[in-house]
Amino acid sequence: MLVGHVRWATHYACRPRIAAALIAIVLCLSFNATIRDLADDVLFYDGRVPIGIDIDNVTATAKHFAKTTVQPPYKDQFWLVGQRSRTLAHWLHVADQAGPSRTRRHLLLASERAAAALFPFLKSSPSRPRSSTPLADLRSRFRGGGRGIVIPVGYGNLRYAGHLVVALREVLECQLPIEIAYAGDIDLDEERRNALAALDATGNIKFLNVLSVFADDTLSLLAGGWAIKPFGLLASRFEQAILVDADAVFLQPPQVLFEQRPFATTGAYLFHDRLLWQHAFAERHEWSREQIREPSAALNQSLVWTDDYAEECDSGVVVADKARTEVLGGLLHAAWQNTRDVRDEVSYKLTYGDKETWWLGLELAGSTYEFEKHYGSMIGWRPKTKPPTNETVQSVKGKDEDGDEARVCSFVIAHADDEDRLLWYNGSLLKNKLADPEAYDVPTDWMLDGRWEKGATKQNMSCMAGAQATPLDDGQLAILRRSIDGARRADDALRQKGVIPKAG
Repeated sequence: MLVGHVRWATHYACRPRIAAALIAIVLCLSFNATIRDLADDVLFYDGRVPIGIDIDNVTATAKHFAKTTVQPPYKDQFWLVGQRSRTLAHWLHVADQAGPSRTRRHLLLASERAAAALFPFLKSSPSRPRSSTPLADLRSRFRGGGRGIVIPVGYGNLRYAGHLVVALREVLECQLPIEIAYAGDIDLDEERRNALAALDATGNIKFLNVLSVFADDTLSLLAGGWAIKPFGLLASRFEQAILVDADAVFLQPPQVLFEQRPFATTGAYLFHDRLLWQHAFAERHEWSREQIREPSAALNQSLVWTDDYAEECDSGVVVADKARTEVLGGLLHAAWQNTRDVRDEVSYKLTYGDKETWWLGLELAGSTYEFEKHYGSMIGWRPKTKPPTNETVQSVKGKDEDGDEARVCSFVIAHADDEDRLLWYNGSLLKNKLADPEAYDVPTDWMLDGRWEKGATKQNMSCMAGAQATPLDDGQLAILRRSIDGARRADDALRQKGVIPKAG
């Protein structure tokens, strides 16, 4: 079925001059037009303007989506959801360009019908339970909403959120507005919200109850852990948003993320995980190849895709422009992967938490996206002796002063900006938050593009070896020292209010 097409066949058969002209136009445009196979939807573009669109076929396709909803086993449905997400995103794009018109009205109506069938979590929002336009309602939340930071916070990571808020405001002097996303009062009650807000001297912090935007019937966010993240990003009032894990540590003000070329070019900026465990997850790789039938140029640059490494994404920071409809389609796909039934059957079984759902959603929905240039880096300390490892390693260049292979070790993963400058790392300001919740320490060195040596457990340091170990400069050390001082003050303030456990 052709949802969008140029009608020039039999209708113009009796008008040869017009038919000939149209044929010439189509042949000429074929060199420049974007033609996307959208599963029952072919739409011709010249730049951003649709050459032709068949409203009857759009309506029929939306009805088809509603009649043939996505059913389990969900493991086999990722490609289908991606194709339908592409269709939805393109309808929204055309509608946005059309201006007030019959075409726009029909496209938006079809989009609502398709979105409700494809993403049931959009329906029956507690804020507007009887709305017939839940997708438009969601988009209106962030349209014109500018830029900001979204931090998902619950009782378990409140302390780290306090550290992050203080560092952003007092150390990095970040002025971006902050939204704290949470899953109802059980997740983060008013007392804890007030205690966290008191740490922001600017007062430019608000709280977003995600369960006031999305009904929890298909989500079970309280039990979902990381699953709240894509829903918090979608529900946020920010049009361009930085989603940040509470235990992230920044070495540069986070607003620089919006200035990075990958974000400016694509509207979706992601960060790589560690390069580990090559050929160790055959089932996962086989499944992804079954579902991703037409890999994008972005995916073909992935060493996880081409060389069978284990994990692609560190989702501690995700930067997205929700105003770009192709990005929105990918975010909706990622959110679908984090719904209760899909994550329990597939997403959190084949992969670890929400991490891979981001790039999978963007890739399958045909979104533009880009990762940082390097796979996960290391920030930490240079050990005096090589730590034990159960992995077979191959020596490469990168030596310490004594001639031994250079090595930097810690419990975290670091990330660089587009100019290879240290940008942020995950895992908190604590040396090892799982082993000693009071032991802060300032890292001394970092390493880019070395070889990972994974610790045997989460209580054992991992190391990166074989590349240049670079000492942190005075400015970076000062940021971390001041961030730790701020974290200690935040600990004291939160403990005085009784909202986090006492030390020891």
